[in-house]
This record gives sequence, C-alpha cells and structure tokens, in this order.
Amino acid sequence: MEARDEVKNGVKKAYDKNDPAVQLRMITDEWRVFSKVLSRAQQSLASELRDTRNKWAHNEKFSGDDTYRALDTMERLLTAVGAPHEAETVRQLRMDHQRTSFEADTKKAVQQSEVAAAVAGAGVKPWREVLRPHDDVATGNFSASEFAADLHMVAMGEGSSEYVEPVEFFRRTYLTEGLRELVDRGVRRMTGDDNASPIINLQTNFGGGKTHSMLALWHLFGGTPVASLPQDVQEVVARSEDPHQGEPRRPRRHAPFTGGCEREAGWYEGQHDLGRTFAWRLGGAKAFELVSAADATRTNPGESLRP
Repeated sequence: MEARDEVKNGVKKAYDKNDPAVQLRMITDEWRVFSKVLSRAQQSLASELRDTRNKWAHNEKFSGDDTYRALDTMERLLTAVGAPHEAETVRQLRMDHQRTSFEADTKKAVQQSEVAAAVAGAGVKPWREVLRPHDDVATGNFSASEFAADLHMVAMGEGSSEYVEPVEFFRRTYLTEGLRELVDRGVRRMTGDDNASPIINLQTNFGGGKTHSMLALWHLFGGTPVASLPQDVQEVVARSEDPHQGEPRRPRRHAPFTGGCEREAGWYEGQHDLGRTFAWRLGGAKAFELVSAADATRTNPGESLRP
C-alpha cells in the first residue's frame, strides 16, 4: 500500500498496520484477498466505518441514531473478523448509549408534560411524586446492563436476582394480556393439550418483551413449584391446566438457544451440530445417538423422535 500510494501521489508515507483506519482500508481496497473469509456484505461494514471515521476526524456531529448505527456496525464487523471479546466491549458501549438516549428522551418528555400540566390546571402532582421509582433508579445507583435481560446468562445462573430467581422474576413482572396468553399456551401444551401451539412466533419491536417472555416460560417450567410463585401467576396456571393432570408436567431438562440477527443470510453456517447439542442437553447420550446421524447429514430425524 505504501509503495503503491508513493507511485500514485509522488509522496512517500508510512502506515501503521495497527491503525484502525489502515485496517479498514485494507479490507475495502484489497477485498479480493479477504473474499474467502468475509462476504461482500461483511466487507461493506468496513466501508461504512471508513465513512464514519472520516466524519469523526472532521469533527462532524453525530446524532444518537448515528452513534447507535456506528457502534452496531463495529460490533458486527468485529464478530465477522473473529474478535468476540472486542465485539462484546462494543456491545456494552452500544447498550449504555441506548440507555442514556432513552433517559434523555424520557426526561425531555417529562419536562414537556409538566409544562402542559401546569398550563392545563394547577395543583396536579408530578408522576414521580405519585409513583416512586425503585431506589436504585431514583438515586442513580444502577448498572445499565441490568436493564437488558440475557437468556444465556440466566440459563447459566448469572446476572441479577430479578432475572435469575424465578420467584423474584415473577414478583417484578406484570402479566400483560400477551404474557398471560403465552403462559396459558405453554401450560396447556405441557399438560397434554395438542391444540396449544408448540411453536410461538414472538414478533415485537425492540424492547417489546421478547426475551422477557422467553424468561417467563424458562422459569415457569424450570422446576419451581407453582405454589411458591405470586398469586396472579398461580391463577393463570390454574385456569389453563387440565384439572385431571394437576400441575404442569415438568421437563427433566430444558435447554435455551440464543441467536443473533445478521445483515447477511447464512450466519449459522458451520453450526451443523446444533441438533446434537440440543439432544445432549435434553436427553443425554441416548438422545444424542438418536439424532446424531440425521444431524450430520442435515436431514429430518423423523420417526426416530416419536415415543
């Protein structure tokens, strides 16, 4: 690159191979070299970040959405080039930024509502005096990462108690109409109702409660007695279960699967042993042997899974 630029521009310039700007240029300029390990979509991430870097170098302003996009692109490119530790660091920055942006938007909305309330009528108390936030929120002594549930961490027993402990989780969880329906379907399916959906598609915007919904099922069928859960959860289960069956049948093992959404298709290539991994988690060596051959050839195990 140095020799080529010297011939082109007539000026000799030294480049540092550890400079991110140089690294990004190498990916975009020498795309044929990297084509065997990076798809064109992944290489386009480097092109986007080169533009971001140039704007930053020229002191251009970044909106909150611009910042989020840049951090998201960095995380995706780091994952693509095999730097998971650095990608996780950027992910934490992205989550903190998102939390900060949300707080700023909320503060602005509160200020506007207070002005509107003052104009509409005097004597109306601010919401924060009517409904007090938790102490950690009110005092600012909180970690931004605690506001985002992580199914994998909960499955490993890691994280704050409001996500990991079933009783505490349901104590802090408001059962919305959608969550009640999800619990109802899950209980009916586990008590032998074949009319209850075995697969449920959770389709919401960001922050719509998909992970929280999965955690609800994870804890409901994780072995904790229903009688120890809050009353509203007990009532939903009691209305859904078969009176002849009693409590929902509990699986001996349950296994989570956490995945990501990539811009390009085929992100899961190479994960051909996923079925065997699930089988081992759910049924040990015997279940592993049942699906091993089918999973290796990527075919349907079919009748071998039936009782």
